[in-house]
Amino acid sequence: MREQAYFAHSNHCCRPRGCCAVWWTLIAVMCGGPVARAEPAQADLPAAVAREFAAASQAQKAGDLDHAIEGYRRVLKAAPGFAGAHFNLGLCYDSGGKTREALGEFDAARKLDASLEAATLFIGIEDYRLRRYPDARRALDQAVNALPKDKEAWLWLGKTQLALGRPDQAVEALETARTLDAKDLNVLYNLGLAYTRLSKRMYDLMYQIDPQSYLVHLTLAESYTAQKETKEAIREYQEVLKLRPRMAGIHQALGALYYDAADRDSARREFLAELEIDPDNPEALYKAGMILVDQHRYAEALPYLQRGVAGAPDAALAQHNLGQALFHLGRFNEALPHLQRAAQLDTDEPTVHYLLSRCFQQLNQPAEAEAELALFEKLGKRQKDKMAERVTAETEKRRVRGDMAADPGAPAAASETPRR
Repeated sequence: MREQAYFAHSNHCCRPRGCCAVWWTLIAVMCGGPVARAEPAQADLPAAVAREFAAASQAQKAGDLDHAIEGYRRVLKAAPGFAGAHFNLGLCYDSGGKTREALGEFDAARKLDASLEAATLFIGIEDYRLRRYPDARRALDQAVNALPKDKEAWLWLGKTQLALGRPDQAVEALETARTLDAKDLNVLYNLGLAYTRLSKRMYDLMYQIDPQSYLVHLTLAESYTAQKETKEAIREYQEVLKLRPRMAGIHQALGALYYDAADRDSARREFLAELEIDPDNPEALYKAGMILVDQHRYAEALPYLQRGVAGAPDAALAQHNLGQALFHLGRFNEALPHLQRAAQLDTDEPTVHYLLSRCFQQLNQPAEAEAELALFEKLGKRQKDKMAERVTAETEKRRVRGDMAADPGAPAAASETPRR
């Protein structure tokens, strides 16, 4: 591409403005040969101007934006048709947060060299920052056509479609970005946001068509569950049952909510109700058994857990609770393989290793018992450390929210939960 005369693709990504990755870095000396009719080739530049360009490029690469900007301005005063200097100057302005100035330089670069695809991309980015979303979309549409393998082009097109209220088109662009880099957190965050807004749009349409539909209540229940608004979720699931009393999965969902709220009796009642509708539901089976284990009713729990494990052999919770029930019934040889399988399925869970240690003790295998106890202590410490980190992070979140609430100019956070 022509722009290779001006910059090289960076192997590492920096995010100087907190939201945009400047993934292009300059090379100090231009490649040989003409790059546009209106532009002087490197060989045609006066030696002093070429040196000035090289020095400005080095300053930019070193993060010395002030000297880089001064240098590029001097270059452009001597060679105003030099698209590369306009582009590089635009990058400097972009890194310094001078959006309008950056836009002017990228626009000048593209006018001098229409094949400079990256200038079109940055024009779209700067238009987005200026909230000129229709202009941004036009530029970014051109950019993704010219640079179909550029993740950032698709990312910014997706962000722009979101800003324009087009979550379906945002999903399309952001899914393309994800195929190019499946681990980019910025892509994943915006993709999640796009799907959330698309889901809310579908809910609004459903509500307009039939506000009393069981599907409206089901959508609300699932949304409240995701937001950990337990009381509201329970209420909406109960509304679903009024309209569809034999609908599979609803009692199970209610059971999980009650269990998380520490209402074991209500949870067990719901899991048993689910089994009346779907007798072979493995999750309802082993969770009904799990509650009996919590209540030390191991013999009663056993048939539920055995059937649950038969239907879901890769469920760590099912294997753990079956092993625990067998252990407390004194059936150590039978408990051992289930506890070992649970440890394989959930490598971060410490308590299963404590049970394994006790099981090995009962089987007169002291070396294995000691090893499992050491692993229990190691994983327990790691779990406590992670919990402390989460508490610290949550405290910081609350502090930031408090600061925002105290700032009358701060934007209010909009809930993505559908409301009736």
